[in-house]
Amino acid sequence: MKARQKKRIRDTAALVKNVKEMHVAMHALYIEYDLDLKDFFFCLTESKKPSVNSNPPDEEKNAHFPEVNFSLVNSQNDKGKEESGKGKKTQKRKAPPKSKGRPPKRKIKELYRAIMKLCHPDKMKIEDLEEQEYYRRKMALKISTDAYPKEDFEGLIFAAALVEIYIEGVSEKEYIENLNRLYSRYSEDINKIQTSLEWAWGTSWDTLESRYKIIEAVCRVKGVTLPPKIEIIERLVRHETK
Repeated sequence: MKARQKKRIRDTAALVKNVKEMHVAMHALYIEYDLDLKDFFFCLTESKKPSVNSNPPDEEKNAHFPEVNFSLVNSQNDKGKEESGKGKKTQKRKAPPKSKGRPPKRKIKELYRAIMKLCHPDKMKIEDLEEQEYYRRKMALKISTDAYPKEDFEGLIFAAALVEIYIEGVSEKEYIENLNRLYSRYSEDINKIQTSLEWAWGTSWDTLESRYKIIEAVCRVKGVTLPPKIEIIERLVRHETK
């Protein structure tokens, strides 16, 4: 493989690395926002119930709120209709077609072995490598050990590209295509996070009206009677200052 081709692969892998790190950071924030929204919602709804037990069922605690574009919260009603109709068509569903063009196991093994030769803990010491190179290899090791048992070719390609491993039988096009698919997956997940109610909740902490609309949307989707607006606003103020 020529230098220009290797550079394209390195540059694409760098983009994947950046979007992956952004995805990890945003997902951690999303979990925090999700828990905070649940905390407020369950406190709001439980206060309306005469039941002595104030703890919501485990399935409610663990259930995520619907992921929708906050600017289109009114579309939740349509989404609910679509969801309700899914069960009726279950028997008519066909099994998804098997993916074509799956890489041969030989390529998967060769990539994994090449990465292990360079990145195995027995073969690298932090004092023998530049710090940046050491942590790059460590990252490649983690990605490849997660990917190999699942025969995740895209993950192995990414790990190999990070440490500039190019094996015979895997072309520049194959490297780039797999890296681009991985980039697209992370980007799509980031978009889902950014257009979720949880994300809107977490990023609208300084706008009571926006948070009220979120609670309004959640109550509608969950089939819960919406308390008076003034009560929700007062609770939002207390929630933010507690």
